[in-house]
Amino acid sequence: ILSGIPFSSMNFSDNRFSGISSDLCGNDCAMVLCAPTTFSPTGRQPSSAEYCEHCPTAVYWGTTTCPGISPTPSPIDPLPESINEKDILKSIYDSCRGEDWFNSENWMSSENICDWYGVTCTPFQDSVQSLVLSDNNLVNEVPTEVFQLPYLETLILDSNGITVDFTSIKYAFKLSSLDLSSTDLFSVEGIENAPNLLTLDISQNDFQKSIPKEIFSLTTLQQLFMGDNDFRTSIPSNIGDLKNLRLLSCPSSMLTGSIPSNIGALIDLVHINLEDNSLTGSLPLDLENLYSLTFVDASDNTLEGQLPSFSAMKNIRRLDLSNNAFSQSIPEDFLSNVNPLFFDYLDLSNNFIVGEVPSILAHFESVFLQDNLITGLDDELCDKARGGLIKQFGCDSILCPPKTFNAIGRQDSESNPCHTCPSAQYYGSTSCGGAAVTEGTEITAVVQEGVEIRPSDANEEKQALAKLYLTCGGEYWTENEHWMDSNISFCKWK
Repeated sequence: ILSGIPFSSMNFSDNRFSGISSDLCGNDCAMVLCAPTTFSPTGRQPSSAEYCEHCPTAVYWGTTTCPGISPTPSPIDPLPESINEKDILKSIYDSCRGEDWFNSENWMSSENICDWYGVTCTPFQDSVQSLVLSDNNLVNEVPTEVFQLPYLETLILDSNGITVDFTSIKYAFKLSSLDLSSTDLFSVEGIENAPNLLTLDISQNDFQKSIPKEIFSLTTLQQLFMGDNDFRTSIPSNIGDLKNLRLLSCPSSMLTGSIPSNIGALIDLVHINLEDNSLTGSLPLDLENLYSLTFVDASDNTLEGQLPSFSAMKNIRRLDLSNNAFSQSIPEDFLSNVNPLFFDYLDLSNNFIVGEVPSILAHFESVFLQDNLITGLDDELCDKARGGLIKQFGCDSILCPPKTFNAIGRQDSESNPCHTCPSAQYYGSTSCGGAAVTEGTEITAVVQEGVEIRPSDANEEKQALAKLYLTCGGEYWTENEHWMDSNISFCKWK
């Protein structure tokens, strides 16, 4: 009923509104009232010079104050005079060699810009809301004018040969999602001035020897993707400044050193992926304070020490700490408060975990423990009343017992039993001195010239080689064929 009234004539701030009809404002409701968890001095965004800022205590629409937080003053530099949106798009086409794009349908034509390939407009006016030109053969530098599109919320330019001028990003008040993955980006200078960025993807780029310091000024970020870079540095302690972060993904980026304790300040973190790096040390105890975590992957590092119990965490669904150097035994209260109905999997394989597997793990179905130094299984784990593979194969379905092995360290079918291997000292061995296995084969000690040669413990040898690779920069060796390939016997690692 209010849709015919100009927004400038409305003032509903500092009430207890829990929502706004989409018929009134579509996707631009900040012009009417700031959304929950945001605020501004007027309770709305009347212009591009004043915008709704993050405020975790703002429960209702239209909040005008936030305890402990002062509104950001208007930019020192005035917003440039309005540039025609079509002219901005044309500048992108010209700068990024649009004539060579894989798809440039309607670009530079007289058609409405909303019909140009990759452009999506706001529902109530012909203004660019999103620009998606993924893998479209863009090259050169994207002009900074792109950030002067007044209603731009999403900019996705991944998989192109581009760099970006971030000078005007301070005017991109509505920009919330920016994907620049798999480009030629080597610097993000200026990006720290983005006012309301929520999602940033700079994975698979040309950052070398450091994580861009500008990233840690983006305190509004909720999702950060930085994987497949060549950082060769540790995670800085000011990671804890990104207090709104819900997802942190930085796999395969040559991260070194220990995980800083300040990561415990990310209390809203739901997903963390640090797999396939060169991280060392133990997991920080502060990690257990992140009660919202549902996904944790720190596999393929050189983390060590005692496993945390994660007993305070109720929401974890996936936990992968495989291919590390964790030692000691699994805590008796490990994951004790997790609901098994919602739990997907636990992978602790390829570590140095010792002792008996506790009964607490009987609550979970998908548990992977092969290639450790495990000497026993609690009887409850092997109770055939649990059904499934345990009913068929008993304890062998969890881990092959000592003096046996197979390729996955457990029996998962009639055709994949645990084979005899006198040298296998622990539960869950996946190799027997590098010997190949076919169905029905038994592996025995090797006899040469009348002398019995007992192969050394294959698991320990594999772990030692893996640690050598990780700590000595194996990915840069002149020859590293098959190294770290779990599907190939380490005897064939070049």
